[in-house]
Amino acid sequence: MSRLLAWLLILIGLAIAGVGLALVLGEIGSMYQHVLDDALATPPVDEQDRSRRILLRLGLAALGLPPLILGTVLSHRARIRRRHARRRV
Repeated sequence: MSRLLAWLLILIGLAIAGVGLALVLGEIGSMYQHVLDDALATPPVDEQDRSRRILLRLGLAALGLPPLILGTVLSHRARIRRRHARRRV
């Protein structure tokens, strides 16, 4: 049961962090695409607004780290317990 919970937490953490990082990379990509299209034009989005959105999306990615770390720790603990149980038998 703890292995299932560990893998579930790992997958949820990876999904949240992956979505957050994909959104950040999309925002950075759109910024560079605008620069490549017309370097001298004023950007359609204010730079302060863009940096705030990037930080918010990084915060979303960071929300995935605690379940990922907790799931990893639970997985390792379950593996260690299983090894010790085999040695006792």
